[in-house]
Amino acid sequence: MPTGNIIGSSGFIAMNAPSVAFPANPIPAPKTRLGKEAKRLYDAAIEAAQRIREAREAATEAATELIDAKAALHAEIERGGREGRDADREHELATAVATAGLLKDPAVFHVREEAARTAHEAAVHDWSQFIRANLPELLTGEMEAEAERVSAALVEGLARLAPIELAYAQFHKRAQDLVVTARGYDPAWNLAAVPEPPLPPRGLYHANALPSETRESRETY
Repeated sequence: MPTGNIIGSSGFIAMNAPSVAFPANPIPAPKTRLGKEAKRLYDAAIEAAQRIREAREAATEAATELIDAKAALHAEIERGGREGRDADREHELATAVATAGLLKDPAVFHVREEAARTAHEAAVHDWSQFIRANLPELLTGEMEAEAERVSAALVEGLARLAPIELAYAQFHKRAQDLVVTARGYDPAWNLAAVPEPPLPPRGLYHANALPSETRESRETY
């Protein structure tokens, strides 16, 4: 069985579990019958992932309990040697040691984890198969209206932004023309990837023209 990540409520959780492409729930607030069923199956897969986590936690707890049980039995036997034996207490503590040892046994942990893994894989499979079988209806019923809304908002926003971007670029070109005419072109000065005041670095204000600068290179910037 391939291993990789298991799912969490907000996306991937790094754990060594069945590898399935399983994103954060793409339909977190369903409106249609199919969408609600998709969310139910997704939530079931989340719950199944938790079972794997619990299996590992159980193994850790058993290891700790075994250490503690052995320590308690040792202390009781030592006490009995000094003050007199309490057979019932010794038997009780020995039973605790045996129980913790059984639960810590790798074979027990393997059975628990494999059962959790199998259930998790089946739940993820059910969800993904449901999505595949109902994709057109889910896209139309759950996402089409939102797609239209966010697309319209983006178009509107870009339309408002376009003249601002143009003004930014035009001002930068004017400032560049001014500096290059006097100092020559410096490739260190270009439009910033993240917008900032479109002026050259202060060091270029008083910089001498580059030694290799010629009239031709200045005119081809």
